[in-house]
Amino acid sequence: MKRTLVALSTLLCLAACTMWVRSHLVADLWRWADAAGKTVRLSTVRSSAGEVTLVDSNLELAEPAPGITTGVVHTTDDADGALVFDLIRASSPRSMWERLGFAYSVHQSRDGSSTRVVNAPYWSVAAATALLPAIGLLGFLRRRRAARRRLANRCAECGYDLRASPDRCPECGAMRDKADRRST
Repeated sequence: MKRTLVALSTLLCLAACTMWVRSHLVADLWRWADAAGKTVRLSTVRSSAGEVTLVDSNLELAEPAPGITTGVVHTTDDADGALVFDLIRASSPRSMWERLGFAYSVHQSRDGSSTRVVNAPYWSVAAATALLPAIGLLGFLRRRRAARRRLANRCAECGYDLRASPDRCPECGAMRDKADRRST
């Protein structure tokens, strides 16, 4: 289970790094739309300029919009995406928070439409997904070093020479394993 989580986190880290590099070359925009009468729910993920932005909008229209397609739409043309995001930035948010490239804002219009915007830089996504593989790698290196020390008849904890000490390390006080005592 632990190895599966480390492998999954490694794959997610590689995907985040790939998207980070790609975001500097191409702007990606994914949209999910769901229309029910005069209400349209529009969810958008935008990847560009080293950051990922999530937008969730509930739009109240004056009349039903028959031309809205439901489902997932992906485009690399950032023209309409930039227009939408410029309109959101131009409107005054009801609440806003922004630090170190992270941002959260809520926009409310008079007609009842609301939009939530969450922004995160890709470096934070890559760092968060790299944490578990880094811990796994450190544990692997620690176990490997201890195994090498045991084979060389040294203390697995501190590396002290144990040829004259059959039971306990005189340097750090660590007990030797039974299997290690038989090999001396």
